[in-house]
Amino acid sequence: MKTSANAPVAEPTPDFSSDQFLIGQWSCDLQREGRQPAKEEAFYSWALGGQWLALTYTLTPGEADLPVTTTMAYETFDAALRKWVYFSFRSDGVYGTSYSDGWCRNVKIYEPAVDAPQKFRLVVTKVSDQEFSEEVEIPSGNGWRRTFLLRCRKAATSTT
Repeated sequence: MKTSANAPVAEPTPDFSSDQFLIGQWSCDLQREGRQPAKEEAFYSWALGGQWLALTYTLTPGEADLPVTTTMAYETFDAALRKWVYFSFRSDGVYGTSYSDGWCRNVKIYEPAVDAPQKFRLVVTKVSDQEFSEEVEIPSGNGWRRTFLLRCRKAATSTT
């Protein structure tokens, strides 16, 4: 087999061992500042040869006049940045990128790029293999204010 000196070298599969518990289906309760409680269904799976963690979220708002929103997201480790990179795309046209240093015990924090105009942090907490929570916080004074709290419980597992 002939190869080129400039041919890209395949990256090793990211170490998703700390994320393994996420694989499968989740049922979630969502509380957002200024909104009625909502429901969210989430599904996590491996994608693109195991190089990505794929997520699909379907949010059913508590307000009857608001549409259901679907989010598709993908996460992988960027060896050059030495960060976990998370890309998300919503059915209402909103999209974003955030970065994480990875799990520290049972917490993983995502933040936007340093030069992003909007500052926030998403704090994911693994409660157990069957439960996790996500909190979105925004800067407020000298600290952070929670604007979003998602609590998820495992509904089913998948091996794919």
